[in-house]
Amino acid sequence: MKISKAKFLKLLQVGDKLTLTHCLLGACNSPREVAEVKSYGYVMLTPEGKHSHLRLDTGDVVDYQEATGVITIIKGDKIAARYKTVDAISCNQCAMLSINGLACHETGCPNMGARWDHETSNWIRQVKCDICGYDVDYFSVCCMGNDGE
Repeated sequence: MKISKAKFLKLLQVGDKLTLTHCLLGACNSPREVAEVKSYGYVMLTPEGKHSHLRLDTGDVVDYQEATGVITIIKGDKIAARYKTVDAISCNQCAMLSINGLACHETGCPNMGARWDHETSNWIRQVKCDICGYDVDYFSVCCMGNDGE
């Protein structure tokens, strides 16, 4: 899904980890960490302590696939860089795939209907509240103390 520069600049925070998987200059499969957020993009830090820049210039296109955690920077008609977030959504119960950027489990997967928690990088089972009808985390409190069971 194509995203705006404003959304691109809110996508990552200092300390987020990425892997550079494709670039025009080589040095691919190289880990990076966001060191600073700038008006043009991000200052990245390599394991060797060197700085690199994830820059978005006028006319560049950013494609972000949330389900796979892949950020692609397109300059003109060429892919200039592709990064994969370390916290990419994945499933330990099925061969999950992405359809138009939406995470999709296989039919019958125990994690189907669960929500992805970015803080813990785990699937959180959801149950429907008997009183209000909203989906809530399993064992969380909803509506008059209903504990999700």
